[in-house]
Amino acid sequence: MGTGGSITLSTCSATTTFDSKLFVFTGSCGNYTCVDGNDDDASCGSNGTASAVTFNSIAGASYLVFVTGYQDESGPFTISATCAPPAPVLAALSPASGPVGTVVTLTGTDFTGATSLTLNGVSISGYTVVNAGTLTFSVPAGASTGNIVVTTPGGSSNPQAFTVTTVTAATNAARSEFSVWPNPVAGKGTLHIKLALPAAKASLTLRTVLGQPGEHARLQRQCHGVDHGGAGSRHLPAHRAGGRPRPEHPARGGRVKLS
Repeated sequence: MGTGGSITLSTCSATTTFDSKLFVFTGSCGNYTCVDGNDDDASCGSNGTASAVTFNSIAGASYLVFVTGYQDESGPFTISATCAPPAPVLAALSPASGPVGTVVTLTGTDFTGATSLTLNGVSISGYTVVNAGTLTFSVPAGASTGNIVVTTPGGSSNPQAFTVTTVTAATNAARSEFSVWPNPVAGKGTLHIKLALPAAKASLTLRTVLGQPGEHARLQRQCHGVDHGGAGSRHLPAHRAGGRPRPEHPARGGRVKLS
């Protein structure tokens, strides 16, 4: 039965004592088609009169193997079959586009044992093979638009296109938590943040264009001249992610306006 990958049949065993010939067929009685055949294969080493055949199989297809002898020779033989795993197949990406940090789910077949995942020809580390039909990864910093390809011991998959996007006011506005504009903000201009729902407190992290954390701030409506309705304008009491608070210094990007 075909696996969808390559299959190697061999009579190279030392227990094969005659000059064997090996053939592989598909079809049925009276309508056979020869797939491949061999006589005296060099890969058999010292048993140079034995035979070996490697062919690409079709998943689910039935194959018939015929062992005979050169000039009607006969005798005992041992035949072995080695099935290589099929190459993975990429069926879909979800989502098919997104900015740095987006978690992408690949669906398809034969992802087990994946040895490489690339986006636009660049290797991606940290991917997870959930099962034979599912693989996930996060779009890394510096990634660019291109094809995603999965490689396993069975070969490389078909490519699937993924578009790396830039976070904009429009994409932020589509999210449920907040909207931000303008993005990016030039120099020390005003950065506007609008929460979708009322909140007593909020946390803001400014990141670089590569998705790396820059400044971080905790926002409270009750302080810093921001009223309980959430409107107002002030400098951020910010600190670098993982660092000590620096309330006397404004965050990069200037003022933040809550609305």
